[in-house]
Amino acid sequence: MFEDSLRKLRDLQRKVEQLDGKHSIAFAELFSDEFMLRNTEFATIDSLFKESGFRVESNEDFAAIPAEEWEVFIRERTRFASWEEMKNAAAREWAMRRLELK
Repeated sequence: MFEDSLRKLRDLQRKVEQLDGKHSIAFAELFSDEFMLRNTEFATIDSLFKESGFRVESNEDFAAIPAEEWEVFIRERTRFASWEEMKNAAAREWAMRRLELK
């Protein structure tokens, strides 16, 4: 039993080490469908982008969205007060999935 617990701790440590640093994560992976259904009016991040009225087909398109208009859309159509809050919540859930804690 002790060895099994030790193995699990080592596995968790390895996963934590893999999460260290910066990661490039696709929007669809970061904002899972489950996350979107629980926290927004949308089933997917793609449907959120489509309904926003902004063309989002690339990182450049996303960067070109007027910040205040995007913030208003996020406040009105999600349970979050800001895009930053929504990203942070999605990142926490992503990390928990990667660590297999959720």
